[in-house]
Amino acid sequence: MDAESQKRFQERTPNSDSREEFLIVLDYLLNYATCLEKAASVVDITTYAEEHYGITIRRDRVTGILIHIEQLSK
Repeated sequence: MDAESQKRFQERTPNSDSREEFLIVLDYLLNYATCLEKAASVVDITTYAEEHYGITIRRDRVTGILIHIEQLSK
Protein backbone atom coordinates (compact mmCIF):
# COMPACT_ATOMS: atom_id res chain seq x y z
CA MET A 1 0.00 0.00 0.00
CA ASP A 2 1.43 3.39 -0.91
CA ALA A 3 1.89 6.27 1.55
CA GLU A 4 -1.15 8.18 0.26
CA SER A 5 -3.45 5.19 0.81
CA GLN A 6 -2.08 4.62 4.30
CA LYS A 7 -2.64 8.27 5.18
CA ARG A 8 -6.22 8.15 3.87
CA PHE A 9 -7.08 5.12 5.99
CA GLN A 10 -5.62 6.68 9.13
CA GLU A 11 -7.45 10.02 8.86
CA ARG A 12 -10.29 10.77 11.25
CA THR A 13 -13.60 11.63 9.64
CA PRO A 14 -16.80 13.00 11.16
CA ASN A 15 -18.15 9.43 11.28
CA SER A 16 -15.05 7.83 12.80
CA ASP A 17 -16.37 7.90 16.37
CA SER A 18 -19.70 6.34 15.37
CA ARG A 19 -17.98 3.61 13.40
CA GLU A 20 -15.61 2.83 16.25
CA GLU A 21 -18.48 2.64 18.72
CA PHE A 22 -20.42 0.34 16.41
CA LEU A 23 -17.42 -1.95 15.92
CA ILE A 24 -16.66 -2.07 19.65
CA VAL A 25 -20.25 -3.07 20.44
CA LEU A 26 -20.11 -5.76 17.74
CA ASP A 27 -16.77 -6.98 19.09
CA TYR A 28 -18.21 -7.30 22.59
CA LEU A 29 -21.32 -9.11 21.36
CA LEU A 30 -19.35 -11.55 19.22
CA ASN A 31 -16.85 -12.40 21.93
CA TYR A 32 -18.77 -12.19 25.20
CA ALA A 33 -22.54 -12.35 24.64
CA THR A 34 -22.66 -15.84 23.22
CA CYS A 35 -25.97 -17.04 24.69
CA LEU A 36 -28.95 -15.90 26.74
CA GLU A 37 -27.15 -16.78 29.97
CA LYS A 38 -24.39 -14.34 29.00
CA ALA A 39 -26.63 -11.51 27.82
CA ALA A 40 -24.90 -8.15 27.51
CA SER A 41 -25.78 -5.09 29.50
CA VAL A 42 -25.05 -1.52 28.53
CA VAL A 43 -22.75 -1.20 31.54
CA ASP A 44 -20.80 -4.31 30.46
CA ILE A 45 -20.31 -2.87 26.97
CA THR A 46 -19.27 0.60 28.14
CA THR A 47 -16.83 -0.91 30.65
CA TYR A 48 -15.40 -3.16 27.92
CA ALA A 49 -14.90 -0.17 25.60
CA GLU A 50 -13.05 1.76 28.29
CA GLU A 51 -10.88 -1.15 29.44
CA HIS A 52 -9.96 -2.60 26.04
CA TYR A 53 -10.01 0.42 23.73
CA GLY A 54 -9.71 3.44 26.03
CA ILE A 55 -12.91 4.85 24.54
CA THR A 56 -15.84 6.18 26.51
CA ILE A 57 -19.16 5.39 24.85
CA ARG A 58 -22.28 7.09 26.16
CA ARG A 59 -24.89 4.64 27.42
CA ASP A 60 -27.56 6.06 25.10
CA ARG A 61 -25.24 5.45 22.12
CA VAL A 62 -24.89 1.78 23.08
CA THR A 63 -28.67 1.46 23.29
CA GLY A 64 -29.03 3.07 19.85
CA ILE A 65 -26.41 0.75 18.37
CA LEU A 66 -28.12 -2.32 19.83
CA ILE A 67 -31.44 -1.20 18.34
CA HIS A 68 -29.73 -0.64 14.98
CA ILE A 69 -28.18 -4.11 15.08
CA GLU A 70 -31.54 -5.64 15.89
CA GLN A 71 -33.13 -3.82 12.96
CA LEU A 72 -30.36 -4.99 10.63
CA SER A 73 -30.91 -8.58 11.66
CA LYS A 74 -34.59 -8.58 10.70
